[in-house]
Amino acid sequence: MAAVGSPQDPLSHLTSEERELVLRFLVLIRDNYKKADKAAYFLERRAGVVNNCAMTNLRDVLSHLSTLLDPATPARKRRDQLASAEEHLRRAIIEPYEIGLGTLTEKFTQDYEAYRRDVLPVKDTLDGFGTAPNRTQVESRLQEVNGLALRGKQAKGRNMWDDDWEDGVAAFADAYDKLLALHSEVEEWVFKHNQRQTVQSVAQVSTSLTNTSQHHTRLHRLGIAWTIVGLIIGSLITYAVTKYVAGPDRAPLKIDSPTVPGK
Repeated sequence: MAAVGSPQDPLSHLTSEERELVLRFLVLIRDNYKKADKAAYFLERRAGVVNNCAMTNLRDVLSHLSTLLDPATPARKRRDQLASAEEHLRRAIIEPYEIGLGTLTEKFTQDYEAYRRDVLPVKDTLDGFGTAPNRTQVESRLQEVNGLALRGKQAKGRNMWDDDWEDGVAAFADAYDKLLALHSEVEEWVFKHNQRQTVQSVAQVSTSLTNTSQHHTRLHRLGIAWTIVGLIIGSLITYAVTKYVAGPDRAPLKIDSPTVPGK
Protein backbone atom coordinates (compact mmCIF):
# COMPACT_ATOMS: atom_id res chain seq x y z
CA MET A 1 0.00 0.00 0.00
CA ALA A 2 1.37 3.42 -0.91
CA ALA A 3 2.37 5.64 1.99
CA VAL A 4 0.28 8.73 2.64
CA GLY A 5 1.71 11.65 0.70
CA SER A 6 3.75 9.48 -1.67
CA PRO A 7 3.44 9.99 -5.45
CA GLN A 8 1.48 6.72 -5.67
CA ASP A 9 -1.11 7.97 -3.20
CA PRO A 10 -4.25 9.02 -5.18
CA LEU A 11 -5.13 11.40 -2.35
CA SER A 12 -1.72 13.00 -2.10
CA HIS A 13 -3.09 16.27 -3.45
CA LEU A 14 -5.51 16.57 -0.51
CA THR A 15 -4.78 18.20 2.80
CA SER A 16 -5.50 16.40 6.05
CA GLU A 17 -8.73 18.38 6.38
CA GLU A 18 -9.77 17.38 2.85
CA ARG A 19 -9.00 13.75 3.59
CA GLU A 20 -11.38 14.06 6.49
CA LEU A 21 -14.00 15.26 3.99
CA VAL A 22 -13.47 12.12 1.91
CA LEU A 23 -13.93 9.95 4.99
CA ARG A 24 -17.12 11.78 5.92
CA PHE A 25 -18.32 11.38 2.34
CA LEU A 26 -17.85 7.61 2.52
CA VAL A 27 -19.59 7.39 5.89
CA LEU A 28 -22.50 9.39 4.43
CA ILE A 29 -22.92 6.83 1.65
CA ARG A 30 -22.42 3.89 4.00
CA ASP A 31 -25.13 5.03 6.40
CA ASN A 32 -27.73 6.25 3.91
CA TYR A 33 -27.45 4.43 0.60
CA LYS A 34 -29.65 1.60 1.89
CA LYS A 35 -32.33 4.16 2.73
CA ALA A 36 -32.22 5.47 -0.83
CA ASP A 37 -32.37 1.92 -2.17
CA LYS A 38 -35.41 1.20 0.02
CA ALA A 39 -37.11 4.35 -1.24
CA ALA A 40 -36.40 3.36 -4.84
CA TYR A 41 -37.93 -0.06 -4.24
CA PHE A 42 -41.03 1.56 -2.72
CA LEU A 43 -41.59 3.88 -5.68
CA GLU A 44 -41.05 1.25 -8.35
CA ARG A 45 -42.69 -1.77 -6.73
CA ARG A 46 -45.47 -0.34 -4.60
CA ALA A 47 -46.32 2.93 -6.36
CA GLY A 48 -45.56 1.56 -9.84
CA VAL A 49 -43.55 4.63 -10.91
CA VAL A 50 -40.21 4.53 -12.71
CA ASN A 51 -37.75 5.99 -10.23
CA ASN A 52 -35.91 8.48 -12.41
CA CYS A 53 -35.54 10.98 -9.56
CA ALA A 54 -33.58 8.65 -7.29
CA MET A 55 -31.31 7.46 -10.10
CA THR A 56 -30.55 11.06 -11.03
CA ASN A 57 -29.85 12.07 -7.43
CA LEU A 58 -27.58 9.08 -6.76
CA ARG A 59 -25.68 9.82 -9.94
CA ASP A 60 -25.20 13.37 -8.71
CA VAL A 61 -23.89 12.05 -5.37
CA LEU A 62 -21.14 10.16 -7.20
CA SER A 63 -20.52 13.18 -9.40
CA HIS A 64 -19.82 15.33 -6.33
CA LEU A 65 -17.51 12.65 -4.91
CA SER A 66 -15.63 12.60 -8.18
CA THR A 67 -15.33 16.39 -8.13
CA LEU A 68 -14.05 16.28 -4.56
CA LEU A 69 -11.32 13.81 -5.52
CA ASP A 70 -10.39 15.55 -8.77
CA PRO A 71 -6.97 17.28 -8.45
CA ALA A 72 -8.27 20.04 -10.76
CA THR A 73 -10.93 21.06 -8.27
CA PRO A 74 -9.91 24.20 -6.35
CA ALA A 75 -9.39 23.57 -2.64
CA ARG A 76 -11.98 26.22 -1.72
CA LYS A 77 -14.70 24.25 -3.58
CA ARG A 78 -14.02 20.78 -2.17
CA ARG A 79 -16.01 21.24 1.00
CA ASP A 80 -19.04 22.29 -1.01
CA GLN A 81 -19.06 18.89 -2.70
CA LEU A 82 -19.91 17.10 0.53
CA ALA A 83 -22.81 19.45 1.29
CA SER A 84 -24.17 19.10 -2.24
CA ALA A 85 -23.86 15.31 -2.19
CA GLU A 86 -25.68 15.19 1.13
CA GLU A 87 -28.58 17.19 -0.34
CA HIS A 88 -28.88 14.87 -3.35
CA LEU A 89 -28.81 11.81 -1.11
CA ARG A 90 -31.58 13.26 1.06
CA ARG A 91 -33.66 13.87 -2.06
CA ALA A 92 -33.00 10.32 -3.27
CA ILE A 93 -34.50 9.10 0.01
CA ILE A 94 -37.47 11.41 0.56
CA GLU A 95 -38.67 12.26 -2.95
CA PRO A 96 -39.78 8.73 -3.93
CA TYR A 97 -42.28 8.74 -1.06
CA GLU A 98 -43.47 12.21 -2.03
CA ILE A 99 -43.83 11.23 -5.69
CA GLY A 100 -45.60 7.98 -4.80
CA LEU A 101 -48.07 9.86 -2.59
CA GLY A 102 -48.73 12.39 -5.35
CA THR A 103 -49.39 9.67 -7.93
CA LEU A 104 -51.75 7.85 -5.58
CA THR A 105 -53.55 11.11 -4.78
CA GLU A 106 -54.35 11.60 -8.47
CA LYS A 107 -55.84 8.10 -8.71
CA PHE A 108 -57.82 8.58 -5.50
CA THR A 109 -59.23 11.92 -6.66
CA GLN A 110 -60.77 10.31 -9.74
CA ASP A 111 -62.29 7.39 -7.84
CA TYR A 112 -63.51 9.58 -4.99
CA GLU A 113 -65.36 11.77 -7.49
CA ALA A 114 -67.18 8.68 -8.77
CA TYR A 115 -67.81 7.60 -5.17
CA ARG A 116 -69.44 10.92 -4.27
CA ARG A 117 -71.50 10.92 -7.47
CA ASP A 118 -72.70 7.31 -7.56
CA VAL A 119 -72.34 5.66 -4.15
CA LEU A 120 -73.00 8.29 -1.50
CA PRO A 121 -76.50 9.29 -2.76
CA VAL A 122 -77.76 5.67 -2.61
CA LYS A 123 -75.66 4.08 0.13
CA ASP A 124 -78.49 4.23 2.67
CA THR A 125 -81.16 2.94 0.28
CA LEU A 126 -79.48 0.02 -1.48
CA ASP A 127 -79.05 -3.37 0.13
CA GLY A 128 -75.43 -4.10 1.00
CA PHE A 129 -74.23 -0.48 0.83
CA GLY A 130 -75.03 0.58 4.38
CA THR A 131 -71.47 0.00 5.62
CA ALA A 132 -69.89 2.21 2.95
CA PRO A 133 -68.11 5.18 4.63
CA ASN A 134 -70.03 8.42 4.50
CA ARG A 135 -68.50 11.70 3.38
CA THR A 136 -67.62 12.81 6.91
CA GLN A 137 -65.71 9.60 7.56
CA VAL A 138 -63.80 9.84 4.29
CA GLU A 139 -62.94 13.51 4.81
CA SER A 140 -61.70 12.78 8.34
CA ARG A 141 -59.30 10.14 7.02
CA LEU A 142 -58.17 12.49 4.27
CA GLN A 143 -57.35 15.15 6.84
CA GLU A 144 -55.08 12.69 8.59
CA VAL A 145 -53.33 11.90 5.30
CA ASN A 146 -52.94 15.60 4.50
CA GLY A 147 -51.47 16.25 7.96
CA LEU A 148 -48.83 13.56 7.45
CA ALA A 149 -48.04 14.86 3.97
CA LEU A 150 -47.57 18.36 5.36
CA ARG A 151 -45.10 17.07 7.93
CA GLY A 152 -43.15 15.43 5.14
CA LYS A 153 -43.05 18.58 3.03
CA GLN A 154 -41.95 20.71 5.97
CA ALA A 155 -39.15 18.30 6.79
CA LYS A 156 -37.97 18.23 3.19
CA GLY A 157 -37.84 22.02 3.05
CA ARG A 158 -35.64 22.34 6.15
CA ASN A 159 -32.53 21.01 4.34
CA MET A 160 -31.22 19.53 7.54
CA TRP A 161 -30.43 15.89 8.20
CA ASP A 162 -31.78 15.37 11.70
CA ASP A 163 -34.52 13.51 13.58
CA ASP A 164 -37.22 15.86 12.25
CA TRP A 165 -36.12 15.12 8.70
CA GLU A 166 -36.22 11.38 9.35
CA ASP A 167 -39.67 11.85 10.85
CA GLY A 168 -40.72 13.61 7.64
CA VAL A 169 -39.67 10.61 5.55
CA ALA A 170 -41.69 8.33 7.82
CA ALA A 171 -44.67 10.71 7.61
CA PHE A 172 -44.69 10.55 3.81
CA ALA A 173 -44.56 6.74 3.91
CA ASP A 174 -47.34 6.60 6.52
CA ALA A 175 -49.49 9.00 4.49
CA TYR A 176 -49.12 6.73 1.47
CA ASP A 177 -50.16 3.64 3.41
CA LYS A 178 -53.24 5.34 4.87
CA LEU A 179 -54.33 6.82 1.55
CA LEU A 180 -53.78 3.46 -0.16
CA ALA A 181 -56.11 1.78 2.34
CA LEU A 182 -58.76 4.47 1.85
CA HIS A 183 -58.42 4.37 -1.92
CA SER A 184 -58.79 0.58 -1.99
CA GLU A 185 -61.98 0.85 0.07
CA VAL A 186 -63.51 3.61 -2.06
CA GLU A 187 -62.49 1.83 -5.27
CA GLU A 188 -64.13 -1.38 -4.08
CA TRP A 189 -67.44 0.34 -3.36
CA VAL A 190 -67.40 2.08 -6.76
CA PHE A 191 -66.72 -1.26 -8.43
CA LYS A 192 -69.53 -2.90 -6.47
CA HIS A 193 -71.96 -0.16 -7.51
CA ASN A 194 -70.93 -0.38 -11.17
CA GLN A 195 -71.28 -4.15 -11.06
CA ARG A 196 -74.79 -3.79 -9.64
CA GLN A 197 -75.71 -1.32 -12.38
CA THR A 198 -74.38 -3.71 -15.01
CA VAL A 199 -76.45 -6.58 -13.64
CA GLN A 200 -79.56 -4.42 -13.65
CA SER A 201 -78.90 -3.28 -17.22
CA VAL A 202 -78.45 -6.87 -18.38
CA ALA A 203 -81.68 -7.87 -16.63
CA GLN A 204 -83.57 -4.99 -18.28
CA VAL A 205 -82.24 -5.90 -21.71
CA SER A 206 -83.14 -9.55 -21.11
CA THR A 207 -86.68 -8.62 -20.06
CA SER A 208 -87.06 -6.36 -23.08
CA LEU A 209 -85.89 -9.10 -25.43
CA THR A 210 -88.26 -11.59 -23.78
CA ASN A 211 -91.21 -9.22 -24.15
CA THR A 212 -90.31 -8.53 -27.76
CA SER A 213 -90.00 -12.24 -28.47
CA GLN A 214 -93.37 -12.93 -26.86
CA HIS A 215 -94.95 -10.10 -28.84
CA HIS A 216 -93.52 -11.45 -32.09
CA THR A 217 -94.72 -14.94 -31.18
CA ARG A 218 -98.27 -13.65 -30.63
CA LEU A 219 -98.18 -11.81 -33.95
CA HIS A 220 -96.86 -14.91 -35.67
CA ARG A 221 -99.63 -17.09 -34.24
CA LEU A 222 -102.25 -14.50 -35.15
CA GLY A 223 -100.91 -14.38 -38.69
CA ILE A 224 -101.10 -18.15 -39.00
CA ALA A 225 -104.69 -18.11 -37.70
CA TRP A 226 -105.77 -15.46 -40.20
CA THR A 227 -104.03 -17.34 -42.97
CA ILE A 228 -105.97 -20.49 -42.10
CA VAL A 229 -109.23 -18.51 -41.95
CA GLY A 230 -108.42 -16.99 -45.32
CA LEU A 231 -107.74 -20.37 -46.85
CA ILE A 232 -111.03 -21.73 -45.49
CA ILE A 233 -113.01 -18.77 -46.76
CA GLY A 234 -111.27 -18.98 -50.11
CA SER A 235 -112.02 -22.67 -50.38
CA LEU A 236 -115.71 -22.08 -49.58
CA ILE A 237 -115.97 -19.34 -52.18
CA THR A 238 -114.29 -21.50 -54.80
CA TYR A 239 -116.61 -24.39 -53.98
CA ALA A 240 -119.69 -22.18 -54.16
CA VAL A 241 -118.72 -20.71 -57.52
CA THR A 242 -117.91 -24.08 -58.94
CA LYS A 243 -121.13 -25.75 -57.74
CA TYR A 244 -123.77 -23.11 -58.30
CA VAL A 245 -122.49 -20.96 -61.15
CA ALA A 246 -120.54 -23.11 -63.59
CA GLY A 247 -120.77 -26.65 -62.36
CA PRO A 248 -120.60 -29.59 -64.85
CA ASP A 249 -124.16 -30.79 -64.09
CA ARG A 250 -125.72 -27.40 -64.68
CA ALA A 251 -127.02 -26.53 -68.22
CA PRO A 252 -125.48 -23.49 -69.70
CA LEU A 253 -127.57 -20.38 -69.70
CA LYS A 254 -129.59 -19.91 -72.91
CA ILE A 255 -129.53 -16.53 -74.55
CA ASP A 256 -132.26 -15.75 -77.14
CA SER A 257 -131.05 -14.37 -80.45
CA PRO A 258 -132.40 -10.93 -81.31
CA THR A 259 -135.30 -10.74 -83.81
CA VAL A 260 -134.36 -9.16 -87.12
CA PRO A 261 -137.22 -7.04 -88.64
CA GLY A 262 -138.62 -8.26 -91.95
CA LYS A 263 -137.72 -11.86 -91.50
